[in-house]
Amino acid sequence: MNNYLFFLEQVGEYVILIPALLGTCLSLTGRQAKLRVVELWGPRLQALIGGIGVIIHELSHLIVAVIFGHHINHVTLLHIPNPRDPSDTGLGVVNHAWNNHNWYQKMGNFFIGIAPLLGCTLVLWAITNWLCPFLLVDLALPTYGSAPVSWWRLLLWLFLTFNISVGGFDLSGADFHNSLMGVGTLIIVILFITLALAITMNPEAFHTQLIATMKTVYLIMAFSLACNLGWIGLLAIVKHCR
Repeated sequence: MNNYLFFLEQVGEYVILIPALLGTCLSLTGRQAKLRVVELWGPRLQALIGGIGVIIHELSHLIVAVIFGHHINHVTLLHIPNPRDPSDTGLGVVNHAWNNHNWYQKMGNFFIGIAPLLGCTLVLWAITNWLCPFLLVDLALPTYGSAPVSWWRLLLWLFLTFNISVGGFDLSGADFHNSLMGVGTLIIVILFITLALAITMNPEAFHTQLIATMKTVYLIMAFSLACNLGWIGLLAIVKHCR
């Protein structure tokens, strides 16, 4: 019993609590970046400036929905709002349906809702690996290969990270609501998985392996958060100078 409680505490703290806090910060900073762009240049330009981020956002929903066996009704990866229609504010949508009696599909709602946070973070890490891997080396993040520092790589990296920060990370109310529908089933699955781990693994070995794995996840999410904060600060300066 003590072993099970230890494993449950470890999973709750390192797999759920810390990623949830970082994910919330990512979503909030993404929303702030988007709002600042709208304040400066309007909703139509927001779709253009953050269009790549919006596409990654919707693709993340779509891919995870397919993985969890949901039926896809309709997909719009990028929509340019009509400036003459105040109600036209949506930038993209993935409309999907699921069997409410299927625990796997129901649990999938949680991951579908938060998918853009994971998708944008992975893409941000990938393009940094491609264009500016020295940034990841300095942060002790995993990197593949190396690339020389050049002005075009840096400019392209700045453009892409800005685009993703503005258009990709902000979770809508519908995203949060969708995630909540899968929380109950997810908790039950986590309890069973944790029980299996408590029976089969040594507590110290589990703790060491868990920390080593999750450290990379935390650092990548923190790196994405730093990018978001950097762009929010720059947009604030631009607004102040106008």
